[in-house]
Amino acid sequence: MHARIILTAGFLCISFCSMAQNWKDDYAHAMTAYNNGDLKEAFSLAEGALTKYIGASGETNENYAAILRLLSSVCYSQERFSDGLGYVQKEITILERKKDTTYATALSNQAQFYRQLGSYDRAIEVLLLSREIFSQFYKVNELAVVGCTVSLAINC
Repeated sequence: MHARIILTAGFLCISFCSMAQNWKDDYAHAMTAYNNGDLKEAFSLAEGALTKYIGASGETNENYAAILRLLSSVCYSQERFSDGLGYVQKEITILERKKDTTYATALSNQAQFYRQLGSYDRAIEVLLLSREIFSQFYKVNELAVVGCTVSLAINC
């Protein structure tokens, strides 16, 4: 009986480790597909990575956020703006605890989705917050802050 419990626990550990590795592999392959312009494959692999990640741990951390960012990027490239907005909003929910440059970038991405969907006021509101956060880490003439300022000008 004791040996059976240890064997079962060992099998579960191997299965968990295997699932954890599988989501990472799917994510890496999805990034490669995305960078090569194979958006359909990138989305499919990224969706698979998300499903496997949730099955393996589902912890809402930077890994989860990275998968969501990839999904939102693919959706943007496919002009699936409503779907992409949903992914970036989930990413922001995960990242909002830290008001850092990763969070500010997610906000900038969200603003681009709002702009594409015609929600210019919302895009401006989000870009102002993004620029405020970037300004805590960069000088006013550095790319991150300038990029937000330019995006604000486009949306006004």
